[in-house]
Amino acid sequence: MDISREIFWNIPDWAVTFVYFGGAIAISFLCAGFLRYILCWKICDGTANFDFKNFSKKFFVNILAQKMTLREKKPGLIHLAIFAGFSGLIIVTTIVAIDYDTPINLYSGLNYIVISFFAEVCGIFLIIGSGIVLYRRFAIPFKRKENKLDDIGIPLALILIVLSGFIVEGMRIASVGEEYEGWSFVGFLISIMIRISNINEFQINSLHFMVWMFHLIISLLFIAVIPFSKLRHILASPLNILITKSKENGLPIFPLIHNIENKENIGVAAPSDLSWTDVLEGISCTACSRCNDYCPAYQSGQNLSPKKIIQNIKDDFDREKSSLINKDIKCGSIDGPNMQDIWACTTCGGCVEMCPVANNPLGKINQIRTGLTSKGNIPTTATQTLESIQYLGNPWELNPRNREDWVESLKLPEIKTSELEIIYWSGCSVLYNNRFKEISLAFLNILKHAKIKFKVIDKGISCCGEPARRLGEEALFQKLAQDNILNLDKYIAKTIVTHCPHCYHVLKNEYPKLGGNYNVMHHSEFLYQLLIDRKISLSNQWEQDVIYHDPCYLGRHGKIYEKPRLILNEVPKLNLIEFEKNKDKAFCCGGGGGQIWLEQETGERPNYIRFNEAEKMKPQVIATACPYCNMMLENACSYRGLTEKVKIQDICELLEVN
Repeated sequence: MDISREIFWNIPDWAVTFVYFGGAIAISFLCAGFLRYILCWKICDGTANFDFKNFSKKFFVNILAQKMTLREKKPGLIHLAIFAGFSGLIIVTTIVAIDYDTPINLYSGLNYIVISFFAEVCGIFLIIGSGIVLYRRFAIPFKRKENKLDDIGIPLALILIVLSGFIVEGMRIASVGEEYEGWSFVGFLISIMIRISNINEFQINSLHFMVWMFHLIISLLFIAVIPFSKLRHILASPLNILITKSKENGLPIFPLIHNIENKENIGVAAPSDLSWTDVLEGISCTACSRCNDYCPAYQSGQNLSPKKIIQNIKDDFDREKSSLINKDIKCGSIDGPNMQDIWACTTCGGCVEMCPVANNPLGKINQIRTGLTSKGNIPTTATQTLESIQYLGNPWELNPRNREDWVESLKLPEIKTSELEIIYWSGCSVLYNNRFKEISLAFLNILKHAKIKFKVIDKGISCCGEPARRLGEEALFQKLAQDNILNLDKYIAKTIVTHCPHCYHVLKNEYPKLGGNYNVMHHSEFLYQLLIDRKISLSNQWEQDVIYHDPCYLGRHGKIYEKPRLILNEVPKLNLIEFEKNKDKAFCCGGGGGQIWLEQETGERPNYIRFNEAEKMKPQVIATACPYCNMMLENACSYRGLTEKVKIQDICELLEVN
């Protein structure tokens, strides 16, 4: 006996014709909807930055295995169930279509049994996943739920499509009664219930056709509305993931603006300044709010919303068809009333790190800041900081001579350039207060103990430019970088070591685009290497509980999580404990993105939130590896009046070298 089934059982010819006619219309709507977005791209003048490296890995790991989505376990598993069920049913439908419309026989014999069983499992996954989504939307208090039509209609439509399919299948089995249909276990159970109900064959056939038509129409409507709802991410998100740099390789580097001196407008001031990949991110966004969940500005009660930044870009191109031809359209994402909120961004990268569809809200914020700064639309305190960098070479409004005086006070021996092992980049922080000098001295003393031949540059070096770039002053950044590169090129064969993750990130990842290619290490990397090479050994005279705070520019931006911990674990009697939010999920201290020099007018300060998290663990020391983090956490500790109880120290200050 041939194991198979009639594809259009109990379906009249006109209805079969309607399948193809309706399918053509639905696919036309699908293509037209996405074509509208593609046509929008023609107004985009911005430079597209994308990366096709590791294409297969991103496809199998991040798309098929849903790695990024599963970083949040509960919603990740729900989405995985929907994704697996939906994808599986698409595959089954495609196989059936090929079998029916071509000479290729794929849907008979053992194939039929396996495919039928697989379809049942996929349908169950889809119903369970969609059902949980509806339950969470209605039954569970959910701080970020908005319950738009998309949020309710999509899971409800999926449930109706699958349930109607199961009912159609059950009616067919009840009428035909093939013994091998037990592999279609859901339909088989429904067929048993139909038989028990004593419905006659005429009624079964009539109801079968009615439910089949409902199933067909709702399925076709589902296809047609994909590009006009959040379902657009079904196609947009995989493409966005494939062309975006992998999170495992660090966050995307700030794009260089070439020939900046000849540019009349830089950054983003209108939709036409965006690139087509920016628009792609807008239509990839599912408004899941994970970016907001990990945004220190949003979580501390400020008005910045990374989700809204991305959603507004989509809305700008959705709003009116005139957008396709009018490059001067106004837009909520660029010059809306709340755009001053972007100055609350700490550039921590939490939004980028946690986005399951590889969106980069931080990149948009950087571009918008650059556009605003180029037009003089910048907070007053930021203006003062930038003027200090421009005229004094540091953001602290201090005499640059202080750097030379400090280096001179170290009384370091003169070492020939050919004999140098490392160049120590002290950064601007040592100019600000004695705490930063103490951190530098602690590191330099370790270098001396390890007999490392090093030099601290005191002349011809100014701020690395990181604060200027984060505050949107791209021209100033490039000028600073080029001047520093001329000086650093004298030591191009040497390793540059710095204790500041912000300097580390810029020197290592952003200077190369301007011709400055150096071997750059963070002091945690170098200290770890000294331990490995047994050039130093550690001791400790007292027991202490130490909690380690991950700096954003060392962790999320630099992907250095373990080496500071390995160093601290080498310290005798030191008990290392962890924040609940640590490593790639660590909560920002609030100092990055120029926030150290900006005024926060609303909400609770992020550094206070982070300190409160630490206090719950009852540590004696909060250890970090960044001067910004050190300053912000000391400020929070002082605010709480706990300076005698809790110490804020750099990791190098915790090392007693033998």
